[in-house]
Amino acid sequence: MKKNNIPDSRRLSVSAFTLIELLTVIAIIGILAAIIIPTVGKVRESAKKIVALNNLRQIVQASLIYASDSGDRLPGKENHTTSTPAADAEGDKTLAGVCFQLAYAGGLNDGSIWFAGADDNGTNNKDVSTVMDKDKAALESNFDYTKTSYEYVVGLMAADPSTTPVAFTRSLTKTGWDDGPWKKDGGHIGFLGGNVGWYSTATIKAGKTLIQGGAGTAGSLTDDITLTLPSSTNCDIYKPAAAATP
Repeated sequence: MKKNNIPDSRRLSVSAFTLIELLTVIAIIGILAAIIIPTVGKVRESAKKIVALNNLRQIVQASLIYASDSGDRLPGKENHTTSTPAADAEGDKTLAGVCFQLAYAGGLNDGSIWFAGADDNGTNNKDVSTVMDKDKAALESNFDYTKTSYEYVVGLMAADPSTTPVAFTRSLTKTGWDDGPWKKDGGHIGFLGGNVGWYSTATIKAGKTLIQGGAGTAGSLTDDITLTLPSSTNCDIYKPAAAATP
């Protein structure tokens, strides 16, 4: 039998060197993961914000399309949730009516538009495909307007100031966002003039972004979204359910 002439000490050193290499590789992988994973998370978050911004832009555009066939009026305080309401039927006074009318008369029937991907207000609404049912006669049963990611200003006219908000990310207060899809970081605001943008909580609190309408001192800057309304009596802000229910 042929003998193994490699000394024991040499065999041990080869094994030890291999173990060191393995540990080094593991350490490098750990360092790279610590660098890459947060970056990937930020990229993913940025992508969600871009999608949410485009969704809000579509809500504003649908509102203007609706107004073009409704005497320059955007959805008001009362909106029917069926295509053939009874002659004496009272309109709905929630976001349900707004969502249905923008789908029926504004072309915004994609239900996912109303839900931001980062929102944990109940669900990301994976089951939502359309706002209206297949007959376009009523709301789709899976569409839950109480958990939308946006609030909507009702009672606007197309001729109101272009700086008037039409819709914005849920839970905007004078101190910024407190329970929105992006938590306290900020949110999106879509204006009547067609502009849509991201605004941080710090920006809102600084009071240099929103312009007051008739509900406040017209033309003055404010941190209060309610003061941007053209009228405190004819306009209102419709909200989804206030509390998140993951």
